[in-house]
Amino acid sequence: MPTDYAYERVRQAKRKGLRSVSRWIEGNEYLDSNIPAERIRGILALNGITLTDFAKAMNMSLSACHYLVSGSSRITSETAVRLSYVLGGTAEKWVRMQYEYELSYVKVDKRSLSRLPILFRT
Repeated sequence: MPTDYAYERVRQAKRKGLRSVSRWIEGNEYLDSNIPAERIRGILALNGITLTDFAKAMNMSLSACHYLVSGSSRITSETAVRLSYVLGGTAEKWVRMQYEYELSYVKVDKRSLSRLPILFRT
């Protein structure tokens, strides 16, 4: 039975694509972004760091770092500590950036809410 290697070539090409961050950006236009994933991509691209090297430095799997850099996963407090050590800044800065990004997308209809009679408000 003849073997078709096309599937294997496509799979290897996808893995190589995961390792390269430079295909996403060409310059440093994402360094001032308030989106955490774009900021990380900008730092990595500016310094010529591959996703594989980033994953090794973060002591995380390649797929977990890919999801972090692509914006599919959020920055947790543990990830923020790792980012502050590997990329710089403080863990609070990374967590604050993630929460500010998430709060910018929250939409609540305040007309459907009602206040409770509470004596002390913060």
